[in-house]
Amino acid sequence: MSGLLGVVERFLLAAEEFFDQMHGQGLDDADDGGAQQPPVAQQGGQQVAQQPVVPVVQPVVPQPVVPQVVPVPQPVQGPTLAQRLATEQAAITAVRQTLSNVIWQLADEPVMVDRAGWIDSYVNHQRTSPNLQNDQDADARLQELHTLVTATAAVAGRVANRVKEVYGLYLAHGALQGVPAAAAAIWTPLLGTAPPNENTLLANLTTIEQQFALALPVGFDALGDAAKARRFTDMWKLRAAAPIPSNGVGDIYVSSFDGPKDRFGVSWDLTAPDGWVLHGHAALVWDADEQNVTGFQVPSLHIKPAADERATGVSVEITDNAVIGDLQRIALKHVQKLAKNYRYAEVFARTKFKKK
Repeated sequence: MSGLLGVVERFLLAAEEFFDQMHGQGLDDADDGGAQQPPVAQQGGQQVAQQPVVPVVQPVVPQPVVPQVVPVPQPVQGPTLAQRLATEQAAITAVRQTLSNVIWQLADEPVMVDRAGWIDSYVNHQRTSPNLQNDQDADARLQELHTLVTATAAVAGRVANRVKEVYGLYLAHGALQGVPAAAAAIWTPLLGTAPPNENTLLANLTTIEQQFALALPVGFDALGDAAKARRFTDMWKLRAAAPIPSNGVGDIYVSSFDGPKDRFGVSWDLTAPDGWVLHGHAALVWDADEQNVTGFQVPSLHIKPAADERATGVSVEITDNAVIGDLQRIALKHVQKLAKNYRYAEVFARTKFKKK
């Protein structure tokens, strides 16, 4: 116990000595208020009290408050009546280009054009028009016009090619007996009706084709060669004229016009016109080994009166690619079979069939 008291006594003595040293250096508080004395600096043998450092405070300058401008939404301005009308007029022009001017001008003014004229009279010329008394009326008519133009453009896009082909029969042959008038059968359901009647139009086109198929053979012999060629071509496309047989060649023969090897004459009978046959100058196309026929070509084709089948100078040339292509397609298998038959070696004039 005495050892512990000794340690405590030595600690207290050390602490007292430390505080005495601190007091001697002037580091403890000067008075009871705890205010610190400024340190004293030695200057020229005199003690000078050092003044405390006063911090420099920058004045706070208030920044101006800029009010935030909130944009006021402006009403969205749509196209004017005149602009909308111009859009529909451009679409009408596009329909006209799709169908061609010939179809467009078969009859009176199309319904689309007539109704666009009402609106144009009111919007751009301040004139009285049917069913148009104010802008609300014009807006309603514009909506109806847009629907009509859209529907007509869709139908025109689907039928334009066939309409042109069928109307080509009128251009080539006129309005033959029994054939409906083009204006009533083509123009009216397409351009003279609102909305266009596509089903009626398609039915009318079929009727026109059928009636032309019946009418074209009539009076065939009295036509000139150019008219005969055109009429035969149209009869073929309308299936009013067809080859016999329909899946091969009728005959092949040696011809003085077909001297080179693989060239020969070929012929077919015809379902129409009466008293006419079909002749051609044909050629074979072989594979690289000359073992198999890969093609049958008809570089020249013509029709001839059956009574003068072997005569010269009575032929009417047929140059239509559709007719020639049909014959090459339907005859190929038959000709491939004949080309390998020794019986036709002379006809085809192939040296591979002949003895050296």
